Formats: sequence, structure tokens, C-alpha cells
Amino acid sequence: MAECRRPHAILVPFPAQGHINPMICLAHKLVDEGFVVTFLNTDYNNSRMAQANTWISENGTNFRFVVVPDGLPASDTRTDIAKLCHVTENVIVPFLDKLVSQMKEDEEDAEICLVSDTMASTALDVAKRHRIPMAALWTSLTATYAIVYNLPALVSTSAVPSDGVPTDFKIVKYLPFMPPLYSAHLPWVQGFTEAQQEFIFRFINRYMERVRELKWVLFNTFHDLEATVIEALLSQGASICSVGPFIPSHLLNGDDQPEPTKEKTTGFWSEESECLEWIDRQSPRSVIYVSFGSLAVLNEAQVVELALGLEATERPFLWVLRSDLMDGTSAVFPPGFVERTKNRGCFVSWCPQLRVLSHPSVGCFITHCGWNSVVDSISMGVLMLCWPYFGDQFLNRDYVVEVWRVGLPLNANRDGIIEKNRNSK
Repeated sequence: MAECRRPHAILVPFPAQGHINPMICLAHKLVDEGFVVTFLNTDYNNSRMAQANTWISENGTNFRFVVVPDGLPASDTRTDIAKLCHVTENVIVPFLDKLVSQMKEDEEDAEICLVSDTMASTALDVAKRHRIPMAALWTSLTATYAIVYNLPALVSTSAVPSDGVPTDFKIVKYLPFMPPLYSAHLPWVQGFTEAQQEFIFRFINRYMERVRELKWVLFNTFHDLEATVIEALLSQGASICSVGPFIPSHLLNGDDQPEPTKEKTTGFWSEESECLEWIDRQSPRSVIYVSFGSLAVLNEAQVVELALGLEATERPFLWVLRSDLMDGTSAVFPPGFVERTKNRGCFVSWCPQLRVLSHPSVGCFITHCGWNSVVDSISMGVLMLCWPYFGDQFLNRDYVVEVWRVGLPLNANRDGIIEKNRNSK
């Protein structure tokens, strides 16, 4: 009988928080299944994560971080997608090639495999060269994957321009198994300049050439949520492995306390868990939870109108205010707002989102509709008020509002502002 070799998975995320979080969740799942995991992280991201989460620097027997310098200056914000793509293709991949060679020498008794983010798909070329099993993780809505999977057909029928940039904005039925989509809301269009749109479109086509060939593409979703799209893609020959939702089992089961070591945070900001004590004092389903993820930026007018809208609701609210939320700086409120709402407002720089959404006092979630937040909210049974910011978040909103009917849109005016009377309804 052949000897059973212990699996050792190398995980390569795209170097942005919204991509790192689900990859970390997958890593924990693999460890629970008996894998050893090596998680490739940039020095900048690893440093931020270690400052906010002490367990990151505590490499264990079955889970270790390997750090690679990203080559960017310390002052860089790491939010430019072109720079992050460059880091992935030209810095991380050469390092990965050497890492795999060394691991094959040092661990002859291990079955080494690789899982990369789809946006880090050049890592798959390394797996091919070393002839090790490989898979990719898709970190967005499956319907978004359906669009990029079908790009060759969409371009050939002129539904999508050859450079990806729509010349006029209109409602288009791109795929028969999906609702119509406003062409300005294609995932590489909204929130980007024309030059960025062309770059992202080319980048998507490059990584999808590799991903379409894979036997295993993993999705942070579950079949019942996206059955129509999943079944349609399977009929087209796509590989779809639903392995989500990436929610700790104790929260899905409604348990109050996590199992030891099972709830490990991964954000770039330290979580202010004191907000849970504040929520404990609120009435059931009364709290408005407000968070716009790790990248969305609001201008002063947007912050002011949102603040006045929250005040007008006369309901308690928990507002996550990153230090760089407003055009890269701290938020500025209307005069007297904090004083007037001090008895029902709670402000934090970051919070344990799943613990908040699972709390019985939370009634709704004002969200940017990032996929991680959408999955969290649906899994915890919390209705959403949707204010998408860029990229695939607009298609996520369409599914939340029109397909699943678990949320409502917050419709901005021409200046991108959600007026206070809309927030307070």
C-alpha cells in the first residue's frame, strides 16, 4: 500500500485586505482538514496584520507565514491596483518559485500543492513548472465570475468592447441566466479612470486564460445562494467548487462563545471589541451598523449627509470610521453631531464584524457591498442598505436588492451623495 503523504498547501493571496481575509479563512479550513499551510504575505501587509492581530506573529506547527518584500516605498498606500498587480507578477512569483524548490528539497514526505487568488494567477505558472497540484480562489460574487469567464464570447458579439471600455452607458442583458446590468457597472468600469479600465480589463483577460484551464476553482459562496449562476457555469464546462461561506461554525450554529483558537481576526486595523458591550445595552434589532470596508473613501459632503441621516433616524448606530475614511483623512462631522448623538452613537476605527452582525441588537447594515460583507450579512440574517463604491460592488448590490431581496439601495444624487432624508427613511 502506498504511503499517505501529508498535504502541505502554499496559499498566495492578492495583496489587499478584501482578498487576504477569505484566503486566511480557507487556510484555517485546510488546517482543520489536516493540511500544513504556508501563507505567502508581503512584508507591508504582514506587518499591519501583526500589529492588529497578535496571533499573526505566532507561527505554529501547521500554519506559518512566509514574508516577501513588496518593493514599494514605505509611503505608498498600496491601493493602486496596477502597482499591486506588478507586485504579484514581478515580486511575489519569483520568490514563490524559489520557495517551492526549497520546500520540495526539505519536505520529501509532503504532498505540496498551491492555491492562489485568481488575481494572483501567475503563481499557477510556478505550480505548473514544479508539477504540483493547483487551485484558485475566487473572492467575489459567482455572477461576476460568470461575466469574466464569458468575456471572449461577449467581446466576439460586441456586447463588450474589445478594450473593455463602454462608449455609451445602457442596460444590457449580458448573459441569459443573469439579470440585465447597467454597462457602467461592469466590474472593471465603475470607479476607475478610462486608463485604469483598460488596464484592469487586460489584466482580467490574462488571469482568466490561466483560471479557465483549472480543475479546481474555489468560491466563497454556497450553492443555494447562487444556484442559477453556478448551474449555468457548470453547463458551460466551468470548474465551480463552492466552499463557503467562510463563517466560523460557532456563529453559524448560533453559539455564544467560539471554540478555543477558532476565531482569529485578520484585519489591518485593531478591532475595538468594547463596542460589543455597547451593543449589549441596546434593544433587539434596533442598531444600525455602518461600515464601508477597507478601501472605500467618502468625501466631506457624503460624511455630513450620512451623519445627519443617522441622527434623523433617532435609532442607535455603530459607525466604523477608519482613520483614512474621508479622502485619506479622518472624518469631519457636522457641528454638534457627536454631542447630540452621544447617548445612541458608538464610533470605532474597526470592529469584529461577524460578532456585530450576529448580535441580536443589530437591525440593519449600511454597507459598501464588498463580497465579504455581503456574505457575512446574509449568513447572519441581517438586512442591508446598499451604498456601493467601486468595481464589482454594484453587481453585488443588484443581487442583494433585485435577486435575493435581502436589502434596499441607497440611491446617490448626481454628486454621489446619499441625502439625509434618504438615510433616515
